[in-house]
Amino acid sequence: MRHVNFDPSSLRGKDATWWKHWSARADAEKRLLIKARLSGEERDFDPVILSELKEWLLHNVFYNKCALCEYDVVSDHYYGDSEEHYRPKSEVTEEHGGHIEPVLMPDGHPHPGYYWVAYDWRNLFPLCPRCSRKGKGTQFPIDAERVSDPRKGPDTETLDKIEVPQLLNPYKDYPAKDLKFGVKGTVTALSRNGLATIEVLHLGGEAFATARQWQQERAWSAFELLIAQAARQARPISELLERYMETYTGPKAPFSQAVSDYLDIKLG
Repeated sequence: MRHVNFDPSSLRGKDATWWKHWSARADAEKRLLIKARLSGEERDFDPVILSELKEWLLHNVFYNKCALCEYDVVSDHYYGDSEEHYRPKSEVTEEHGGHIEPVLMPDGHPHPGYYWVAYDWRNLFPLCPRCSRKGKGTQFPIDAERVSDPRKGPDTETLDKIEVPQLLNPYKDYPAKDLKFGVKGTVTALSRNGLATIEVLHLGGEAFATARQWQQERAWSAFELLIAQAARQARPISELLERYMETYTGPKAPFSQAVSDYLDIKLG
């Protein structure tokens, strides 16, 4: 996981036009959804609006990677109709004693899900199936008061202040401060939120570790070839290093943070 800088107000040209049209549709649907739910009526989410944003973010903001684990979901055709929300939109669960259980509100009813921020881009990521179905799912652990009414926490910023989420958010957090990757793709927590993120997403599992290790070793092999090339051509390695670093540790690179931490270890 890595921090992602994204501000829709900075978009220009066709991207700005697309975003304006999408936002207008999403805002209208959000208003209808909140009105219906607060009056006790059922109203389904619009899958087209959600899918369009998910696809746009995948290609334009997250560079074809899972927002949470950095797996290259497009090249490996490992991307489908996954749960994509930071705060789950339909139901909310937590882990208790090794079991995933529904979150119950003080009145005894299950949390309805954070339906009112379902169309908020700040609450939506493209995820791989491993993170969405086998990991996070509808889990959303917090440290403070749970909000279930849009009138109390109308937007993601207000919700964050009230609930104090445990899961790292790539839009908001800088995961390098909370997660440390080591050799063989291992990961350790540097904070309580880092630990919660590892546990909920199962980032320490064998499948994740193996995938990260493969990319780490691939990057190191390329670095060794780069050193040899610089020596043969009598060129400073710095002239070749910029492109290399972008390829393996840049925002478009799979498991970029794991590779960066691994290179730090190898280079001492």
